[in-house]
Amino acid sequence: MAPVVVMCAAVRARSLSASGGAGERPAAGPGPIDLASDLLSAGFAVQLTGGPTVDAWEAKLATYGTEYMSLGAADNQRRVSAELGTVQQQLDNPRLWSVAVRLMTLYAKTFPGSDGAKAVHRYRLAATAADASEDLDTRVWARGRAAIALDY
Repeated sequence: MAPVVVMCAAVRARSLSASGGAGERPAAGPGPIDLASDLLSAGFAVQLTGGPTVDAWEAKLATYGTEYMSLGAADNQRRVSAELGTVQQQLDNPRLWSVAVRLMTLYAKTFPGSDGAKAVHRYRLAATAADASEDLDTRVWARGRAAIALDY
């Protein structure tokens, strides 16, 4: 996964080219620049404070498991992408690779069937991250979830 700074630069470049320049913003809602700023702040905060513990991450995942069906795809995408930016800063802890993989899989699940290429890409990314975890259970789980989701 690309570092948060790289992702934010890509978002900013797309935003500037789409809007015609740095001074213009879309009329509705917070724009990509706001999102990028939030991701940068969160990333640096994690590096400075150490971020959530493994137990805190597990609790967050349990909450996502129960809230997934009641929230819309856009809400889930926004929340999970912020969490991915945070956990990415903690991947020096091997146990957090499993958390990242499960978040990546949840993120992949939010793409509709009409956007299957994005979902496939996200599931493949989760499988690659699962390989990086060097944890057999995580590797099997990620591939199993992808197979189930993409079979329907």
